[in-house]
Amino acid sequence: MNITQRLNLIFESNKTYTVNQLIDELGLKPQDKAMLRKSLSGMDILFDNGKYGSFEAFGCVRGRLACTAKDYSFVIPEDGSEDIFVPDEHSFGALHGDEVVCRPFKQREQELKKGHTKGKIIKILNHANTRVVGECILQGDKVYVVPSNPRLKRPVMLCGKGVRSLVRQYELVECSILTFTEKGPLMGELTEVIGLATEKGVDIKAVVRQYGLPDEFPQEVLSLAESIEQRGVDARAREDLRGELIFTVDGEDAKDLDDAVSIRQTSDGWVLGVHIADVSHYVRPDSPLDAEARRRGTSVYFPGMVIPMLPRALSNGICSLSQGEDRLCLSVEMEIDKDGKTVRSRIFKSVIRSKHRLTYNGAAQLLEKGGSDELSVALKAASELAVVLERRRASRGALDFELPEPCFVLDEQGNVVELYARKRLVTHKIIEQFMLAANTAVACFMKDNSLPALYRVHETPDSARLEELGEILKPLGYSIECERPTPSSCSALLDKVKGKDCERLISTLLLRSMKKARYDSRSIGHFGLAEEDYLHFTSPIRRYPDLIVHRMLHFYFDKNQKALARYGREMDGLATLTSERELAAADAERDVDDMKKAEYAQGLIGQSFEGIISGMNRSVMWVTLENTIECVVPRQNMDDIYVYDEPLMLLRGRRKNAVLRLGDTVRITVTDAEPNERRVEASMLDKLKGSRARADAPSKSRSGIADKSRSGAVSKNGKEKGKLRASIKRKVKSKIKRKKRG
Repeated sequence: MNITQRLNLIFESNKTYTVNQLIDELGLKPQDKAMLRKSLSGMDILFDNGKYGSFEAFGCVRGRLACTAKDYSFVIPEDGSEDIFVPDEHSFGALHGDEVVCRPFKQREQELKKGHTKGKIIKILNHANTRVVGECILQGDKVYVVPSNPRLKRPVMLCGKGVRSLVRQYELVECSILTFTEKGPLMGELTEVIGLATEKGVDIKAVVRQYGLPDEFPQEVLSLAESIEQRGVDARAREDLRGELIFTVDGEDAKDLDDAVSIRQTSDGWVLGVHIADVSHYVRPDSPLDAEARRRGTSVYFPGMVIPMLPRALSNGICSLSQGEDRLCLSVEMEIDKDGKTVRSRIFKSVIRSKHRLTYNGAAQLLEKGGSDELSVALKAASELAVVLERRRASRGALDFELPEPCFVLDEQGNVVELYARKRLVTHKIIEQFMLAANTAVACFMKDNSLPALYRVHETPDSARLEELGEILKPLGYSIECERPTPSSCSALLDKVKGKDCERLISTLLLRSMKKARYDSRSIGHFGLAEEDYLHFTSPIRRYPDLIVHRMLHFYFDKNQKALARYGREMDGLATLTSERELAAADAERDVDDMKKAEYAQGLIGQSFEGIISGMNRSVMWVTLENTIECVVPRQNMDDIYVYDEPLMLLRGRRKNAVLRLGDTVRITVTDAEPNERRVEASMLDKLKGSRARADAPSKSRSGIADKSRSGAVSKNGKEKGKLRASIKRKVKSKIKRKKRG
């Protein structure tokens, strides 16, 4: 064992040591001090006040940096403890997403309100942003890239001869980072010219590059998928369900139909069949198809386009449960009693032939119309069962967030011509309840048989975040259990506001207070669904975790213990990978949605709308419109000089003495919209009297944590970023606006 290995063992004690103490521990001689110090200098440890030790020995925390668009950030500890507030001047040059070591300040230095621990970054363990996408700003013979991501706060200066001749002003590019600096611009190298934002498809392509999403399949993968499609369906050794009434219910434009259902009513309740495309039959372990699906992790959905996890020859072809076509499935048959309890279930390989391809709207119309034909009877039974299942879940405390989903209508050039909040139909709820039932049944089966799996877990929310929520709820007349939260206590809050003007606002505030659901090799429960065991089984075309669960079931049916053991060893790594890919896809989807909303809002400038106050702090107020656009209203754009009362979470006008609270309805005028900044700005005309309008939900915080400034915490301005950054920022805004007006 060499000296570094011996030192690592010593530092595992989480104690601190002087050089002399280490010499004694190692049995070295005093003349070995120089050699010891050299060994210590190359280790991942901390030296402070004459002592060496692990980061943990000095009270440091390892975690991931979550930056805001303002001059502060939060370190999200990897051990799940409370987030640590990091002012910009203490960021050590770390960027959003970096893995860092953070040292909390001493007690006397803690001045932040609401109990947030304050700290500083002392080491960057891993840089998350090795590539950056942004807009070129030309200054003389220099080229700077201003990152599209507002949480990446420093420009990148491009190196290399002739780079100035390769790009145009405002052109979107991708660059790789050559040198990370603590202050000033980063140093980078041009890797791809994407194009001007005004060119068709460039805006979304820039986001795809920004999040590192693979958007093209290797030729080897495409060829393999096409050869599989040409082989056709082999129905041997499968239960034949082609004579049963099986149908799909999906969106109008959906082509990757991976789930179908069947149902019949009995004297004791219902027999529900959920039939899922057997993607794992075609995507074999360690094949090029499997490697590419694992790399992507999930399909990514943008307005008007999708980046699929699998080539379309599979996702829209032989794996899609098209009407009238023989398709291979893994089926879950559940016997459910009149109380909604699954009394018996079985999982098996099947071959089906979908009789009907229904849309949510079409199925809802058939259900409303009624009838005595086979399909109408089945839909009526499905509706009745869904009500029973939903009631049973509600009795356990499962949370049902009624949040609006934006729906974009695009023209041939990809521009948004219409935006509205999608209506949630009864048929959406039917399919949702049936998929939840199947996912739960499969999770129980996997756990009961000790099969390796990727479980979908959702942990209990932190008390600190619920306490923050409680402070916001007080002025609204509501409260929540913070110390020992349960699904039932959170569900009770949603029940109290159901049907009221503030329902969507409070639903979103509660959602922000929750931890993110993720994948885990252990079944540790799903708080939001109030389930002890839960996983994803029903979408193997678009989610790799579902594909893995299918594969484990195949190994089980085939009694392949060797393969099960191998995947059991890999499951932790797969859980981390798929959680990361899901997060990147969700961030990209949210980013594009916000960009498209701002693009649409450019056509609304000068128009007035009613909206709901969805957030506020000392300097700005956020107002959400019925079409899901969230506008920022700066203090100078309000109808009065408002003073922010932080304890009461309200704004009070000095002249008119008007009071503005979360959930109030106000009239605003759209004044500006910047798609590149994902920002819609407005001015407030007045507060509407009388009953409040329906509260549409504000958008979720992009950082993955609640936006502290909206929940009352006050942002502290960091130090000046330097003349270069300020100059670039001014030039970007002024030139873009002049370009649009011209």
